[in-house]
Order: sequence, then C-alpha cells, then structure tokens
Amino acid sequence: MDESTKDGNPPPSTTSEEAAAKKDSQPPSHPAAEAQLQTLPIESIDPSPHQVREVFDEEALRGLAASMRQEGLLQPILVRPVGGRFQIVAGERRIRAAKLLGWTSIRALVEEASDLDAAVKTMIENEQRQDANPLERARGYKHLKETFNLQQEDVAARVGVSSAVVSRLMSLLKEPPEIQELLASGTITPAHVHTLDEIQDPKARVEAATQAAEKHWTASETKRRTRKAPKVGSSEDHPKKGGDSTSGDSPVGNSKSSDALLKVAEGHVSQVMRWISLLRWLFNWLRRVAVRLLPNGRERRVGHLPPPDPDPIDPPDPVEPSDSKPSDPKAA
Repeated sequence: MDESTKDGNPPPSTTSEEAAAKKDSQPPSHPAAEAQLQTLPIESIDPSPHQVREVFDEEALRGLAASMRQEGLLQPILVRPVGGRFQIVAGERRIRAAKLLGWTSIRALVEEASDLDAAVKTMIENEQRQDANPLERARGYKHLKETFNLQQEDVAARVGVSSAVVSRLMSLLKEPPEIQELLASGTITPAHVHTLDEIQDPKARVEAATQAAEKHWTASETKRRTRKAPKVGSSEDHPKKGGDSTSGDSPVGNSKSSDALLKVAEGHVSQVMRWISLLRWLFNWLRRVAVRLLPNGRERRVGHLPPPDPDPIDPPDPVEPSDSKPSDPKAA
C-alpha cells in the first residue's frame, strides 16, 4: 500500500491545470518550491539541535497519535539532510506521535537549509502553537540571538513578531526560578509577571507571584494588590505568618492597615501636644493669680513658683471654650 494512502492522504491530482495553478501560487524564491516529498525511515531522522522545547505533554501526544491513527498524517514533517541522515526542522510532535503508533516510516518534506534557516523555522513552529510555553519561546529567541549573533530586531523580523514581544519574553529568563516554574506550569502569565516590575526584592516578587497563582488573581488584580510593594526593601518588612492580620490577601504586607495606624498615631500625638499647650497656659495663669492674691510682704514665700512672665499667655485656640474665662478673683 502506498504510504500516503496508509496515512489517510490520497495522491494529489496531476492535471496540468492544477499543477500550473499550484506553481503560480508560490513565490519564485520560496524554499518550499525546492522541497521534495519523500517517505523516510523514522530511525534515520534526528531531532533538531535548535529545539528549545523541554516538555512535551504526554496526554496531548496520545491525542495526536489517536488522530493520526484515524485520519493519517495530514501534514508531512519538514526535515533537512545532514551528513547522510535527516534532521527535523518542523514536526517534532508528529514524529513522536508516529513512534507511539509504532510507525517505521513517515512522509517528510526534504529541503536544504542552513543552520540559521533551520533554527528560525523551528522557532516559528513553536510560535504558531496555541499552547506555546512563554519560557520556551523566550529560550528560542535567546538561542537565535546568541547562537547566530543576531540583534533583537533581527530575531523579531525573522520570526515575525514585534521587537517588544521579543524583549518582554526574554526578560522572563531573568526571573527567579520559582517564578519561571509558575510560568512553565501556566498558573501565571507574562502579564502577571510584568505587573511585579516595580518590586525589587526577589523574595517579595516570588511571594507576590505565588499568591497570584494560588488565589487565581487576574493580572490587573495582581497589579492593584502589589501597588505599594516597591516600598518593601527586604523580607524583614513582611508581616510574620500566622499573625492576627485579617487581610491575608496582600502579598507584601498590610500596607493599608499600616497607613491607617500611622494616621491614628499622628492624630494622638497632635492631641497630646494641644493638651500640653493648654496645661502650660493654665499653669502660667494660676501662677499669676496666686502672686496677685498674696500680700506684698509674703510674695517671696512662694519661691517654689517661677517669676511670672511679663506678658500673658493666650490659651491655644482649639481647646479654650468661649465661656471659660476665669472669674474676678476679688469677687471670689
């Protein structure tokens, strides 16, 4: 049986009209025009050295294998010849699924490609996957940039994304390992991580990212809850676990409660200062009244009292009632 029939792919039509239309639909310089469709032994195909994916979901691979068993290989893999063997350029998951099915051969497009072209196409395949891991994409960008000595703009142009996307994703590789694990598992997204940019302390960043993952915060909610986090300089500033705080949602300490307590304390200090002012005024007033009541000959007997101020002291405005003027001592 022909391999294409086995894979569920009927032989293509060979009418001259369709062949001419297919030829005209391809750009003259497109590399695919030079590719040759062949059936290759799977054992002669090696993985790509430019593949940055580290995790292949086993359940997803089994699903792909079931689809290939039912429908056949709908799209051949892409390989390039290297030293008498073949190297995968695109189609790593398909060849893994074929091995699960026990296939010994697979249809492949064989084309000549340089190391850079092969690396770029491998990266593009990862870009087009809907479940692409952001860290895998970031490693792919870094691989292209460092291996082939490319500028960031060159990487973006070759892969077909903006330079800002390349920059944002590559910045994820600078995050602490704990945050990278959360990204790889999909419990947080790059958008969550970028809301933590103002948090300089690594421990505080990890704590905030962990809470965002555990509590399923959105990126905007994470930003709102960590708005005052840059003020935290070290982990010593964080509230101890198991405390009596009723607001356990804040990843960097209950800053709102702290501000409220500070305002209350400032209010108490201000009130105490006003009372001190009032007491000083009252003391001076009593001292002047006492000196006036004593006979002139006995004035020196009150040596415990300091000499009266030459000018009267007015009471502080906020505390003296309007009807609190002392009565006439002589009337008393």
